[in-house]
Amino acid sequence: MARARSAVCALGALCATHAWAQDAGDAVLPALSPITVIGTPATLEPGSAYTLLLGRVLSTPGADATNLLRLLPGVQVDRSARSGSVASLYLRGGDPNWTPIFIDGVRVNDPTNSRGGGVDLALLDPGMIERVDIVRGPASALVGSDAIAGVINIVTRAPRDARDAEWAAEAGSRGYGTARGSVDVPLGPAAAAKVHASHLDGGDVVAGGRSRADTARVALRMSPRSGTLRVTASALREDGHSFPEDSGGPLYASLPALARHRTDQQTAALSYVVESDRHWSLRVLASGLWQRQDEASPAIPPGVRDPAGLPATRTSSQLNRQTLRVVAEAPATTWLRIAVGGQYERESGSSVGLLLLDDFSLPTDFALRRVTRALFGEARIEVGPLTVTAGTRVDHTDGVSSTTTPRVAAVIDIARDWDLRASYGKGFKLPSFFALSHPIVGNPALSAEESRGFDVGLTRRMPDAGGEVSFTVYRLQVDHAIDFDPGPPPRLVNRDRFTSDGAEVSWQARVLPSVHTSGQIGYAFARTDAGTPLRNRPRVEAAAAVMQTVMSGLDAGLSFAYVGRTVDSSIPTGQRVLGSYWRADVNATYRLNASTRLIAGVENVADRRYEEMVGFPGPRRTLRLGVDVVL
Repeated sequence: MARARSAVCALGALCATHAWAQDAGDAVLPALSPITVIGTPATLEPGSAYTLLLGRVLSTPGADATNLLRLLPGVQVDRSARSGSVASLYLRGGDPNWTPIFIDGVRVNDPTNSRGGGVDLALLDPGMIERVDIVRGPASALVGSDAIAGVINIVTRAPRDARDAEWAAEAGSRGYGTARGSVDVPLGPAAAAKVHASHLDGGDVVAGGRSRADTARVALRMSPRSGTLRVTASALREDGHSFPEDSGGPLYASLPALARHRTDQQTAALSYVVESDRHWSLRVLASGLWQRQDEASPAIPPGVRDPAGLPATRTSSQLNRQTLRVVAEAPATTWLRIAVGGQYERESGSSVGLLLLDDFSLPTDFALRRVTRALFGEARIEVGPLTVTAGTRVDHTDGVSSTTTPRVAAVIDIARDWDLRASYGKGFKLPSFFALSHPIVGNPALSAEESRGFDVGLTRRMPDAGGEVSFTVYRLQVDHAIDFDPGPPPRLVNRDRFTSDGAEVSWQARVLPSVHTSGQIGYAFARTDAGTPLRNRPRVEAAAAVMQTVMSGLDAGLSFAYVGRTVDSSIPTGQRVLGSYWRADVNATYRLNASTRLIAGVENVADRRYEEMVGFPGPRRTLRLGVDVVL
């Protein structure tokens, strides 16, 4: 899909509730998470589930969201967002569009864009994030299409029961600046609301690139006698400019012309949960996404990789998505719990654009609509030290044959605080609207990409340290992967197979009373059938964060990232192998009084020089200073 983008120049009811909360002496099984393990601590759910709490790894509200996501096991995140362009997430060596990303249960992947549905993580405001939940491995049995490599849900901060207000502001070198504020308002004995707003100016950290984003979010929680109601609504506007991808960036681009983009996004979600004292429950989630993106990219002159270069483009795309999901669950016996549900989703997307050639303009307009209906079920069996969760889902999209995706996971307690676990699943991804309908490279004959994968792991739980250490090996295979064929005619086609073999080590623990650490080390050998390594896929990457209370009122944090050698290419240079690199960031907060903290941070403290993409240097040393006030 990256090459196609160059050619035109261009999980389920994911509530933020913990469904596992039960009395220790209860005779029945804990409640299933709503068909998906998203939102469930990894130590309680079979399979490769993982929950990362923001408060444990970041001590300053201005820290980069990509630093947080890099701490998720199996995840590699490029940081090109700091140059004003898109930041993408690669899970277990897969493409960015193989991982659906949810925010409070709302899927934000956009099938109209040339990335095939990949999400720009640069748009995330880290100040609103409470935690990040991830399931690694094919997970379409949990959330349907797109979950080829896994699924991620970002849970935002919930309303507090006490009246509270907080604001923070930071300024940094090279024009960096951010400001955010939130207000919690109790609305009675069983209701509360939160309003959050933020502004971010990424500054001129990399030559030619800059991004500004404004975010507003409202959350309401009510707990009537019949259940729990949660309502969220958000609005995002982002403007940015940068050198076009594959142009060679500020180091190698033949022309200094910049690509410009703008995103306007609104989301809304309503979840209602009814739980009986007889341990049955009913969950309903209704959500909507409305998004518009405008992009203008200049021409890229001919170079080593593309003798003809690329023409300029102009596009304006829109996406509307509405989803309704209902899940019911109940215990069948003291050792078996069952959940069943259904989902209805309607998507419509359109794009209006031009390919600007020397003597004329070629329209690139398209529009598509699809409706998907799904039925699913999940069962949890617990017998002695063995727990097994098995589920299946059937998705039917208008005009497409039905797709069935199973998932099974098991964990066995082999010794005190030691768990052996394994999981197997299948996933699929419907071709994006762009891939099906783009008049130049689109191909209406494309079939769905299909994956299957398994993993085996060992987890050492550390209750006294409030964490765990985990080791996992896996294989992920994807058939009919969509790729660009230069032709003639140039178009997107289904390739044979993609394979990724790898291993992951992750940890979260309090190593001393005042020191908490989180991190992960990943190895992924991602390749085609011919053994060709894929772009932007380092075989080795690692990230770690340490927080320490140095003295009363003073907290300090250190984050570290390492990325191994990576294959990449650009039009001016052709294919290149980028060298490995590491970088470290430090931050500190000092509490002046009960309501005020001073903030300081240095990114890339060693001032390391490296390239994250061909021609795009990583950010140099950057200083941040700020204040955080709670009223």
